Amino acid sequence: MDVVPSTTPSFNALLILPDDPARPNDHPLSSLNAVRMHIKPLNIELDSNGNPTARAMQVALGPGLATFFRELYHRDPAQISWYYTVYGLHRREQVDRSLTFNTLANRIVQVGGFQGPALVVKGGPVEMKGDWLNADWMTVDALATTLWWYHRTGQRTEQIAGERALARYITRNF
Repeated sequence: MDVVPSTTPSFNALLILPDDPARPNDHPLSSLNAVRMHIKPLNIELDSNGNPTARAMQVALGPGLATFFRELYHRDPAQISWYYTVYGLHRREQVDRSLTFNTLANRIVQVGGFQGPALVVKGGPVEMKGDWLNADWMTVDALATTLWWYHRTGQRTEQIAGERALARYITRNF
């Protein structure tokens, strides 16, 4: 049996692009396709735990202090073993550099006023012992449909994270 190579490229990170000031009528949350158009796939250097290296974050986000912002679970309620980990430049850097507003990242982070690009990689809870590193690679469509689901349903990212942590605890202990 011949093995047919996948036609879908594999990526280990996604970049959520900020709004385009040259296109003020192009709202990132106007449709699922608009969400897709604001996500760029890329491959970056990850450390042995699956976290982006400092150099990779600087290349993806630009110079400055990058920081963790949020864990974002996939829209599938059965998915409890991994989540998207969202990074961006530190809030002070965003303001100091007058970066462009990022509607999609702002929806995820939910702290108001997120500016500049956001870097997204897969992550997972400590008790999963890195199992998410062997999971499927990230796709624009999977992240886009998850972001669209959060937007359309009004779900809050921290509430979903709490529910998934509880589900994981119950699954492992009972």
